[in-house]
Amino acid sequence: MSQKETELKKAAKKEQTRVLALSIVIPILSSIFFVWFAIFWQDLTTLMAYTNAFYFSAFMFFMVGWMILMTNMNILAPFVYGIKTFFLMFAGKRPEQDYYAYTQDRLDNPIPKIYMRVTFYSALLNTVVAIILHMIL
Repeated sequence: MSQKETELKKAAKKEQTRVLALSIVIPILSSIFFVWFAIFWQDLTTLMAYTNAFYFSAFMFFMVGWMILMTNMNILAPFVYGIKTFFLMFAGKRPEQDYYAYTQDRLDNPIPKIYMRVTFYSALLNTVVAIILHMIL
């Protein structure tokens, strides 16, 4: 194995480690933010308020994962393309791509599946915490 191949493998391993670390840290921070937001929204600090906050956090993660899934399956393409074209019309511009090219671009360049998995796993984890808190009640 040449030195260049070894360096490329090290760089790929470093990038994979960075993505894994970010896929752990960002959902934890997002969960903390969602729970914090829900607690302050309810203006309560009871156990039921924390249970509701974790359900809210799970719901938010599930919805983000669901939107990523729908985008990758091209189900939202007509809606997104239509809204984008509608607002570009007010600026007097035309869209860069026609609808067919836009959908093909979505199929050729999907959002990486790791983002979908991380959001669904985070939703599952928040749901488990909420159910455990619900059982304690």
